[in-house]
Amino acid sequence: MSVHTVSIIRLRLPEGSKVVNALAIHLHRDEIDEELIDNLITRNISSGVAIQRVYIIGHESILRMTIDSIGRKDAVLSNRLKRMTLDDKGVFFLTFSFSKGCHILMDGQGDELANSQDVIEKLRNHILHELFHRTNGLIKSPKGFHYVKPSGKHVTEFLRTSNVFEDPCASNELCFWLFPYVFNKNVDSISVDTTGIAVVATELAYQYCLYGKKGAVPVVHSFGSYEGLESRRTRLDQDTLYLISASTSGSLEEKMVRCGASRDHVITLFYLGSKDDSARNVLCDLGSVTTSKTRYQEIAQYESRDCPYCAELSFPVQLAGDQFSPEPPRVEPILIKLNDLDKTQKDLIDKYSGFGIFKVFRNIGGRDAEFFIDIEPIFQTSDRAPDGLANASEAKLPDTIERLKQRIAALMKRGAPIHLERIVHTNYPYSKQLAEIAAELLAHGLKRTPDILTASKLREHPEGRGTATLVVTSCLADAHEIMGINRDLRTVQPAGNTTYIATFFRNTSAAERGAVKSSISFGEHGPDTFNLYTIVELDLPECSPVNSWKFELNTLRRVVEWSELQNLDVPCEIAERIAFLESAPRNGLFERLFWDSPKGHALRVRPDFTLIDVFSGAREISQADVYFAIAAVLHSLRNGISGRRLTYRSHERSVISPENFSRFNDAVIQSAILRAARDRELGYKNCDKELSRNMADIIIAQASVSRGSDGDGLPEFLLALATGRMTLHDDHLAEVCSAVERSMVATDSCKTIAKYIEDN
Repeated sequence: MSVHTVSIIRLRLPEGSKVVNALAIHLHRDEIDEELIDNLITRNISSGVAIQRVYIIGHESILRMTIDSIGRKDAVLSNRLKRMTLDDKGVFFLTFSFSKGCHILMDGQGDELANSQDVIEKLRNHILHELFHRTNGLIKSPKGFHYVKPSGKHVTEFLRTSNVFEDPCASNELCFWLFPYVFNKNVDSISVDTTGIAVVATELAYQYCLYGKKGAVPVVHSFGSYEGLESRRTRLDQDTLYLISASTSGSLEEKMVRCGASRDHVITLFYLGSKDDSARNVLCDLGSVTTSKTRYQEIAQYESRDCPYCAELSFPVQLAGDQFSPEPPRVEPILIKLNDLDKTQKDLIDKYSGFGIFKVFRNIGGRDAEFFIDIEPIFQTSDRAPDGLANASEAKLPDTIERLKQRIAALMKRGAPIHLERIVHTNYPYSKQLAEIAAELLAHGLKRTPDILTASKLREHPEGRGTATLVVTSCLADAHEIMGINRDLRTVQPAGNTTYIATFFRNTSAAERGAVKSSISFGEHGPDTFNLYTIVELDLPECSPVNSWKFELNTLRRVVEWSELQNLDVPCEIAERIAFLESAPRNGLFERLFWDSPKGHALRVRPDFTLIDVFSGAREISQADVYFAIAAVLHSLRNGISGRRLTYRSHERSVISPENFSRFNDAVIQSAILRAARDRELGYKNCDKELSRNMADIIIAQASVSRGSDGDGLPEFLLALATGRMTLHDDHLAEVCSAVERSMVATDSCKTIAKYIEDN
């Protein structure tokens, strides 16, 4: 069973006054692989967002098989769904009924739910909205350009539905939702406005015969959009089903109706425009979805004579042909500036650096987290610091950790419910120790010691109506676990009271933290029924499923295999690094994140480092502290700052400027940038050759210790190339490898990696 037979989309659905997180699982073929579906679900919930609803979608035959399968107590999928939603009340099934001619929604036992059409319509809109978003269907013009649509209107954005079909399941997804428009209708042909969406018309024609009307497969063709209608000499056939890929005004539909098409037979797949001008049959109204992280706004459109972009000398790019292929944009190099990080976030990272609190590559509950908050220092005596950080407090306020302890104690005393019976802790390291501190601290006032429970043991605890619970976690980074505790407490303590305390709260933004807080605090009395108290709130990227250290480990193993095939000796340094990385996730890393310099010394920040105050070198900070700071800066740039944005979309692309590695010539900062970069942010091969040339020259200078470079960052640059996180034009890559192999300062490990890059 291929992954392309199953698609999973995460949704944020409005439900009354709140928003619930949901998974839509679409089974596209009549077969079930529970292990595959379970793995795909795990991948989609690994970011820590708690799932409250699961919708399993498919044709009637596959859903009958699925319902029977889930009904088995030993079923893998059944166990997964129950762990996510506590029981089957949060699981629903959605199919198209050929006996009724409409989509129907069923509960976890397969019984049809009445009056569910509004829910079905909401699901359709949100699923297709997310599909459109994740395939980059909205095209934005690069700086200095704008578009002229086939209608003649000038815009800076347009909807490109053909991008949706980069998702291999997209045609089947759209086809499923189009069924009501062809059910019990004599459709001889299906006509599309652009051949870019012919794939969905072909799939619909096939399934029309397979599941519904028996007979000849409808013919698929294109009517050519506006240009085709202008040149057409005959009227449109009223028995043909017409599919419009996208619209921002509904004007193409109106023109088609004037040319003879039946309005009931014209369907617009994606619409984004005024409600007053909306097309009649719209599969997905992008503007109506307001709970998604991405909200689409109506696109401003201008006649040529009134175009403000033309007035600013922006170049108009004509969208011609039914593939809508405009001039490719220039990739914008992004410079990192000192003020790119919000002052509040900068101050927090500065405040808690130097204690070993910030770590990377730590295994938590079977997952290797890229970012790890280690609160072990608060359990140590004041005269002891983590190994390697002996002077960490010399140049800092000596009471930083002590104040953190005091704030934790104060929150426990203030937030603990009066009728406290139990303290529940998460699986995040040192959460148990926090629970023990809370129990000891509160026992005297309560005249008894509260029970201390793990999240997994909570459900086994006897019910206590109207009782109270304190939930503690050293770091709230996995909302899925905390929401599981929240759900379990509804059973364990109905009409009870819960207080949540998190020392650190790490999420991608204040808005995301607000969404988690809203979900946790919502109870029987509506919003703010329960309390969540936090001390330190950090904005950081989501942990990458395959972070740079995993990339490095896998790549170094391949280097070893390649060396053995080439009968080359494997440098001891590579073998030692592999062994180090294999054991690293047990405790995480605060040092040795990066390779030592070719001279053999660990990379350290210089006294003029500004993101974290090192007091002219008197304060020692770890490599992990630097990494957290740089990761926070790049995360901020991905959200956009003063017109600069790190992004990579179909027609909006940027990379980390090579100039950054000249401006920040401290090897530990360079290494942090290389490791914290995401996706194609170091993809210079897909840029103008000038950018690739500049990057190659910087690495060559590292190999030759020239142009002001000390060569300390050379191993990290080579690893970025070997792992594929950085790419260069082929001729520039060859120059880099040659320079390293000739270098008088490069180590044997560097030269081996360079040869590996050259040969692979």
